[in-house]
Amino acid sequence: MARATLLAFCAVLLGGLAPGQDAKPTDDAPPAGFKRYLPRGRIPALDEPHFVKAAEAQIPEDAWVLGVVLNGQARAYELNLLTRHEVVNDRFGDQPVATVWCPLANTAVVYDRRVGGRELRFEPSGVLMGGSIVMQDKETDSFWPILQGEAQYGALRGERLDLLPVSEKMLWKEWRRRHPDTVVLSSGGREYLPRNPLEPYLASSYGFRGTEAEDKRLPTKEPVFGFEQAGRHYAAAAKDLVGGRAYPVGKGFVFLYRPPGAALNDDTRAFSSVSGFEQRSGGWVEKGTGALFDGTKRAFVSGSTASSAVAALTGFDTFWYVWSLNHPHTGLLAP
Repeated sequence: MARATLLAFCAVLLGGLAPGQDAKPTDDAPPAGFKRYLPRGRIPALDEPHFVKAAEAQIPEDAWVLGVVLNGQARAYELNLLTRHEVVNDRFGDQPVATVWCPLANTAVVYDRRVGGRELRFEPSGVLMGGSIVMQDKETDSFWPILQGEAQYGALRGERLDLLPVSEKMLWKEWRRRHPDTVVLSSGGREYLPRNPLEPYLASSYGFRGTEAEDKRLPTKEPVFGFEQAGRHYAAAAKDLVGGRAYPVGKGFVFLYRPPGAALNDDTRAFSSVSGFEQRSGGWVEKGTGALFDGTKRAFVSGSTASSAVAALTGFDTFWYVWSLNHPHTGLLAP
């Protein structure tokens, strides 16, 4: 099953699998951009994930992991292994979550799986929207594009998922140093896969199967950070965020940060404030409280206490064509 999944991925990238028709599970027309590339179930989600202790995990120190901390528990999911499944229906205490990795969009998200008092289980639908995966819940067969967090098609159309700011991508050695008590996803007796079948795609300037950005303000494959604020969508080029950048957005301000020398997998850290942000003596400060941004911790601190005036802002690291096709009226933040 694992080998077949990876081969299926490569076949799609190389053009070996022709796209099928748009998904049509009901009489309603699906949204523009819905395209089926794989049969549902070809990429198997994990409904009962297994974890091992960090000391037992066989992972190279320089492997990238998606780390999640929630309800006092730390877990790591190696990205190549996560590519095999894309969706993990997990649980942190009493809180059910979907840990999601879209390798095509280079996007990781964690959603609460509860909708209207009902717990859902998700899996890759085999459908893409604008180059990113669309999940399908097993209870109603509704379709959920991961960059929108809202059912766009099916019985639960219009329902939203809560996006949780609890995940961060980093090298395994760094995650383990920060969270020595972490447990690690293990699938098929492995915690790590040495090969990423999407490396040629990620290294190219082309979108998936030749998909291009219709919005030409940035190149198709430009890495960006996208987010929603006060009902509007915005994006900023990742290269403009190195060392930090502040922007007025709506009635407030946002601060977006990427570290110098950031790799593609590095996360953008995002914060919002009513008072705004400014540079003082070469560092970034939240103006209302004087809280300082700590580049090592990638957070605003005042002494040893985080400033309550600065709120973490959830968003998506992805490519311009993916973000702009999913959100065609997005505002582009100038450098």
